[in-house]
Amino acid sequence: MADANRARTRALFPLALLLAAVLLRIPFTSSMLFHHDSANFALALERYDLGAHQPHPPGYFLYVMLGRGAQLLEQDANAALVSISIAFSALTVLFLYFLGREMYDEKTALAAGCFALTSPNLWFHAEVALSYAADACFSAAAGYLAWKLSRGSTRALWILALLLAVAGGFRQSTLVFLFPLWLAAAWQGGKRGAILPALALMLTGCAAWFVPMVLMTGGISAYAAAFQELWQWSSGHQSVFEKGWPRLLLYGQALARFTLYGLGACLAVAVTAVYAAWRERRAGSLCSGKRWFYTAWILPGALFYLLVFIHPANPGYALLFLPPLLLLSARGALLLGDLVLKGNGKGVAMLVLAATFANGAIFLGCDTQASWPSLRRHDRELAALVQELDRLDPGRTALVIKPYLFHGFRLLMYYLPRHTVYLYEPGGAGQRQTFWGTGRRTFLSREFALPPRLTEVATVLFDDGDRPVARVKSGPAAAMMKEIEANR
Repeated sequence: MADANRARTRALFPLALLLAAVLLRIPFTSSMLFHHDSANFALALERYDLGAHQPHPPGYFLYVMLGRGAQLLEQDANAALVSISIAFSALTVLFLYFLGREMYDEKTALAAGCFALTSPNLWFHAEVALSYAADACFSAAAGYLAWKLSRGSTRALWILALLLAVAGGFRQSTLVFLFPLWLAAAWQGGKRGAILPALALMLTGCAAWFVPMVLMTGGISAYAAAFQELWQWSSGHQSVFEKGWPRLLLYGQALARFTLYGLGACLAVAVTAVYAAWRERRAGSLCSGKRWFYTAWILPGALFYLLVFIHPANPGYALLFLPPLLLLSARGALLLGDLVLKGNGKGVAMLVLAATFANGAIFLGCDTQASWPSLRRHDRELAALVQELDRLDPGRTALVIKPYLFHGFRLLMYYLPRHTVYLYEPGGAGQRQTFWGTGRRTFLSREFALPPRLTEVATVLFDDGDRPVARVKSGPAAAMMKEIEANR
């Protein structure tokens, strides 16, 4: 009878973690679109057009289509997309629990689930209209299936192939970065002869979303042109190989910071565990026999972000490899229980709970890039900015905005549909086309030119200081354009 009761209790653990993840996130959701990409996604819910960056390339087709489905329940674009983020964040906790139980044991699974529950970076991206929570979910699910595949499961081979195809429809980079894990697991699990057929299934699954995405974009030429335009003017030519060591330092610092946002107090647990294991000559016990698995899971994405491109203001990039790091932290907590606490179960439970609650306090109380205070401040400042700009006469005032990630062109275009909003990017010959919009429709022009009826210009400037504050300035068009160009 006692064993049956314990089994029933264990069966409730994953459900409790899933429910806790959802309930913990609902009170802290953002009230406004978070940044440039969020507005791109919101505009794509109304009209899918990659050439107009609704959304930006490479497309995020299934994410946008799921957002349209969520709008059937919640018409507000931000609320619809945030509901998706909450769901993916909660499923990340669930899959990480299942993986911990499959790879190790129930205690590791619970520790990993608790750590994911309050990871500041994961929690933050559950509250905003961005696709990074999907990255974490697909990564955790892929890890779970890849481990089963490496143990010889034929079923996991096919399911994971389809999962990666679906993941690519949300974020194409996710498919690329998780593909080595699938391949390594199939090789390790003795499924080498089935790799090509499973790859064919994966490609078929990708075609199911890629073909309609290309058709909605206007054909393969239009899609390729949109992708090339974004790469040329945004993500491309930013790699360490082209920009040198200063770029490596920038990307390395960003990656370390974003990883710290994800692990929080769990990093202290992991570092202490490594030190204790080294002192006891058990340094390899954290991932003994599983190094290949963690390497194939973490390294592809981390190397790309370190050497090719990572935006220093987007902590969500690190969510791709956060699940394996949280799992290693959970193993560290159990290892500390063996080495330091001498197997004291209550001591280990207190350690896990302390790290879990500490991360909750970090998210709720520390003003970092991935925290509730920064999210509240963003909502408050953006709402005030929109309100101030909305007082201006849209019949004679153009909004000319520099390429800010926050409080920028896309957000103002979305929230001020009566106005004509221009993205202004000073440049020489061969500069990027001008993006501008009104009525939540985006247009592109070869040259930047205001129509004669718009005799006034308003812009957003940032006050100098440790924490720049956005402010509105308006005036005659000619004088304001000079000031905008001069302002750096």
